[in-house]
Amino acid sequence: MKTFQTKHEQVYEALRAAIISGEIAPGERINIRQVARQFEVSDIPVREALKALAGENLIQIVPYAGAVAAPISGKDVAEVGEIRLMLEPWGTGLAATHLSQSDLRQMADYLDEMDRALASGDMASFANADRIFHGLIFSRCPNERLGELLSSLWTASERNVLGLRKLPDHAARSQAEHRVLFQALERHDAKAAEEAARRHRLGLLERLSSLVAELPNSLEVRR
Repeated sequence: MKTFQTKHEQVYEALRAAIISGEIAPGERINIRQVARQFEVSDIPVREALKALAGENLIQIVPYAGAVAAPISGKDVAEVGEIRLMLEPWGTGLAATHLSQSDLRQMADYLDEMDRALASGDMASFANADRIFHGLIFSRCPNERLGELLSSLWTASERNVLGLRKLPDHAARSQAEHRVLFQALERHDAKAAEEAARRHRLGLLERLSSLVAELPNSLEVRR
């Protein structure tokens, strides 16, 4: 297991976590010199990290402002959600017959981790275990391009669901949906897994609908 991180990887991981969590707000400017001083590195690792984040559409380069955290708009949230609703059940169904017993044990462990996070109110840990749980499914999709696309769509929507943490029943409902999905995957039942994934995505879209209405179509860059 890799434990050593290069300077650029350290900066990338820290900035990515800050953007995903909302610590760096959508539209907020990222000052290269300030980040370099914070991590006691030169500008080069920071620029490399920003390039990687731009590749994930987590930052944008804005004229006269430089690098800014990518805005979130209601239109973006709705569009990504609709695409995931169309593709994620399909990919999950395809993966159902390719999950090993080792995969299923790992998934069971992450389900238990989500239970513990739910009980303690640790929504950051819940979200992390949720991401790994679904990521394992995507990694076993025999259509590799579809699996990669699903992973990239997950990244694109990570910040979109931050507001769901404000909804008291979101995590509990999501976890109940995870359990139904896992039971289908344990049986390697592709049809049931696809349907469970569809219901999970529909539930998430339903919970997102009220939040989408509150989002602007675009956000101004914060200087």
